[in-house]
Amino acid sequence: MKNSEVLTFFSDPKVLKPLLSRLKDKLSGLSLKDRIRILEFCGGHTHVILRHGIDEALGEWIEFVHGPGCPVCVIAQSRIDYALSLAEREDVILATYGDLIRIPGSNGLSLQQIRAKGKDVRIVDSSLATIAIAKENHSKKVIFFAIGFETTTPHTAFLAKRIKEEGLKNLLIVSNHV
Repeated sequence: MKNSEVLTFFSDPKVLKPLLSRLKDKLSGLSLKDRIRILEFCGGHTHVILRHGIDEALGEWIEFVHGPGCPVCVIAQSRIDYALSLAEREDVILATYGDLIRIPGSNGLSLQQIRAKGKDVRIVDSSLATIAIAKENHSKKVIFFAIGFETTTPHTAFLAKRIKEEGLKNLLIVSNHV
C-alpha cells in the first residue's frame, strides 16, 4: 500500500471501529495500574487521535501524554478554542504568530477562517508589534496570544514590561508558552 492509501484506509470509520474494538478486547485484560502511556510527539498525532475518538474509546487503558514538538503542535485544543472565542469578540483584535493561525479548534474552525469572515486576527512577527496596534486602536482590546518555547518567552516578558512602562491598558497577553 502507498502512504496515501494507508492514511485513507485507516481514516475510514468502517476500518477504524472494528480495529478499536479488537484493541479494546485485548486491553480489557490489563489492570488499570498497567495503563499504557503513548507519547504524542506531534500535534498532528493529537488531532488525529481526537478526531477519530481514539482517546475516548481507549481512555480507560491508554494515557496519551503530550510530548516534545513545536509549541503549535502540542498546544491543547482548548487553548485554540479560547483564542477563537477571544477573536470572535467585536471589541478584540487578536494578534499571534503566523504558525498558530491554521490550527483548528474543536469546532473545526481556525483563526485564519474566522479572519476570512471579518474578525480582526493579525499575524505579528514580533510581540512588540502589538504595541503599535494597541496605540492605533484605543477603543479595542489588543490581545497577544503568545506561544513558544523558552526562545520566545523573553520576548513576551519584555512585552509585559513595555506594557507596564507605557501604561497601555488595552494591550493584554495570553501566555501559552511551553
